[in-house]
Amino acid sequence: MSAKNQADWENKQAKEIVNLLDKDLANIDPLTTSKLKYAREKALSQMPANATFNHRGILYLLGTHTHQQKIRLIVIGLLLILGVFLMIDQNAQDAHQSDAYMLGSELPPEAYLNEGFDTWLSENSPP
Repeated sequence: MSAKNQADWENKQAKEIVNLLDKDLANIDPLTTSKLKYAREKALSQMPANATFNHRGILYLLGTHTHQQKIRLIVIGLLLILGVFLMIDQNAQDAHQSDAYMLGSELPPEAYLNEGFDTWLSENSPP
């Protein structure tokens, strides 16, 4: 779609929205209308005089990053991936350490599965 066609389409959509809002404006009570007018005037008074608006949307913003911004996003993504790998590696090391503890223990693994073992161990271990 060319820029002119895009602008024409946006103008047409805007006119349709304005027509729908104007059509329903007759159903709004005067108190609500005055509150809306006050809020609009207050918002406009707080805007800088030279403010400009661009309504191209979020997809446009994602495609217009500067080179530095793209590099920052890539670095952040790589750091997140590295963090995930480190967490996975740490979990694997913890699993190996618990296996080594069980294998190096003087008790058979079945003793750890016995329901009364924890009680017996707490009663018979030195403080």
